[in-house]
Amino acid sequence: MSQAPNYPISSLALLWSCAALDWENAKLWWAISNFLFTILIIIGLQVLFPTKKIDFVILGLLLFICGAAWRTHLGCGQHGLYVLAFFIWAMILARKKQFTSAVFLSLSWLKYTISFPLTIIFITKKNYKILIGSAIIHLIITVFISIWTGEPIINFIWGPVKVALKATGIGIVDIWGIAQT
Repeated sequence: MSQAPNYPISSLALLWSCAALDWENAKLWWAISNFLFTILIIIGLQVLFPTKKIDFVILGLLLFICGAAWRTHLGCGQHGLYVLAFFIWAMILARKKQFTSAVFLSLSWLKYTISFPLTIIFITKKNYKILIGSAIIHLIITVFISIWTGEPIINFIWGPVKVALKATGIGIVDIWGIAQT
């Protein structure tokens, strides 16, 4: 199985733990990890928006896992739960542990169509060190992979953009659609 690089190479490198497994075990690991990411999302939302009403938390959890989006992510092996869990925890950790927050934010950028636009939250809260740290983490990984594979770094940076422009076209609410108007 292969596809064009529609995600940053630095983010794909973070999934090497799955790539090291055979197909059946990789699917099992991804399913288990998605359940763990779901728990992290629910706990993280409780930390961000605390409530003492346990019924509200249980209802939220049930609505979340009964929804079509969650089932689709789980069934199709999507990255949304991974991205959302790391993004929420990057927001939580931004209060006290900026380096860890930067690592988690960089992990959330795997599917940049979800988390990168949400990164504006870090800009509005003036968490520039976290943003710069996340960008540096991606740059270091990208440079390492470029050197390791012998592929020019520009191919890793520009490749996902070319795929996004060719495969998805211009939308009405994405960054490329806005840039075209």
